[in-house]
Amino acid sequence: MKPKTIVTVVVLGFVAVAVGYLVVKEVRAAREPEVAAAGPSEAEPATAASGKEAQDEGTTPPAGDRKVTVTYYYTSKR
Repeated sequence: MKPKTIVTVVVLGFVAVAVGYLVVKEVRAAREPEVAAAGPSEAEPATAASGKEAQDEGTTPPAGDRKVTVTYYYTSKR
């Protein structure tokens, strides 16, 4: 076998294993929706219990007043 063929097979094998892993991970996450739904609700009381974070909540503007600006710079210098 040529070195190029060997490298191609190894890379394709890695991609196949990675895609398979992601598919299995998504299938398992879809089967357990109650675990995913319980995660954020459990973290919420811990945040509210913290004194410093509770004080900061009053200083942040409501979600409707927030503005997010995203700037994308693309250059093609050599």
